[in-house]
This record gives sequence, structure tokens and C-alpha cells, in this order.
Amino acid sequence: MDVRTVLHMKEGEDNASYAMNSSIQSLVSKKAKHALEKSIQQFCRLNLPSKECIIVGDLGCASGPNTLASVKEIIELIDSESRKMNYGLPYIQVFLNDLESNDFNSIFKSLPLFYDNLEKYGR
Repeated sequence: MDVRTVLHMKEGEDNASYAMNSSIQSLVSKKAKHALEKSIQQFCRLNLPSKECIIVGDLGCASGPNTLASVKEIIELIDSESRKMNYGLPYIQVFLNDLESNDFNSIFKSLPLFYDNLEKYGR
């Protein structure tokens, strides 16, 4: 069985695409938010003073709105913890990884708006 065939997601933004049919994944992500918050709080308390750059990897990022929503959530949590600790927001590098058949073009198309939303963090 070819993993790329089994795990393939429909590209694009039409009604049958993964981007338009990933609400269950979004719900799961929202349910896991508490665990993510706790993990980032612990990480920041242990590492923020000494870290100028935090590297985030999303392994299996898929495509569509959930991809950058998760990244945005992580950045907001790091920013919140940085403020609580009176530190500046460190640089954050994000690596997105998935099968080569993933529709990365849809992610690239959404980056300008994502960057505009990040301007409030001064980066």
C-alpha cells in the first residue's frame, strides 16, 4: 500500500478539498489547546531568557486554514508568556513539513495575510 495514495488530501479550495473539509481537525486542535498552552508555558519559563530564536516544527501540517491557525496560536502563546515575564518576543522560525503531494501552494497563497496579522508583534 502506497502511503502517499492513502494519506493524499485533495488540493485547492473547492468544496471537496481538504481546506474546505477540515473542521474535525480544527475541533481536535481546539480541544488540545489547553495542553499546548501548558507546554508552551513550561517551555518559556525554562528557556525564554536564554533563547533568541525559537524553532517550531509542524510535522504533518497538511494544508488549509488549520495549518497557519496552529502557527498563529503558538506565536500568540509565546508572545503572552514573554510579556508575563517582561521579555521581548524572541524570533520564531517555523518549519512546515508534510508529504510532497501536500498542497503547499495554498499555504504560500495565505502567507501575505498571515504576515499582515503578525505585524502587531513587531516582526
